[in-house]
Amino acid sequence: MTLDAVSLVVLALATYRVARFVVEDTLFDKPRAWALTHWPGNDTEFTPEVIERRGSRYFNEADVELVVVRSETEGTTWVAAEPTMLGKWLECVWCVSVWVAAAIVVIDHHWAGFEWVTVPLALSAAAGWIHASSE
Repeated sequence: MTLDAVSLVVLALATYRVARFVVEDTLFDKPRAWALTHWPGNDTEFTPEVIERRGSRYFNEADVELVVVRSETEGTTWVAAEPTMLGKWLECVWCVSVWVAAAIVVIDHHWAGFEWVTVPLALSAAAGWIHASSE
């Protein structure tokens, strides 16, 4: 597979835009919050209002500290009190971008016309950078 410079830049910008969408965009807040409630990351905070009780469970040959978290939509559920790998991943554009890039490259390789998806994403990323630099 050979990529010319323009295609590489377009795919890179599209990767950045999708990864940033997953990690930071407000349109993805609810799915991200749901995931971080179940798999906490480094920045996940359980306020005293949502923690019902603490406890531990024997899991994978280790004693894991857990908390019971109350949710308006899902009731109560046990979740890890410590950051999880998936939670850390969801908070890191750098981490998410590796998997997004892999998916974009595979799809681009197998789907003729994928530039109809990647070019608008690249232009959106460029517009975001231009806007951020003008503030």
